[in-house]
Amino acid sequence: EKEIFVRIQDPVTGCVRYDNSFKVIVDKLPTALISTIEVEQCETDGQIKYNLNSLVDRFSANYANERFAFYLDAALIALNLHYSYT
Repeated sequence: EKEIFVRIQDPVTGCVRYDNSFKVIVDKLPTALISTIEVEQCETDGQIKYNLNSLVDRFSANYANERFAFYLDAALIALNLHYSYT
């Protein structure tokens, strides 16, 4: 928890107030256990289907309290275009 102090100035009158503050809590980023995982899967009808959610315990020790999304390309992360596997 960190307290942030705010200085507010009215652009018309020039009056200043500086007794305002608010508190923020910054959580630590999740820590990945591994960055690469190899999975063998048989091809069926020219496609490979695999439930990546079954592997989340290999990515993070805190997987039960985290949400995972999987992307085919890093550029899609900013667009939040992820694939859901069921």
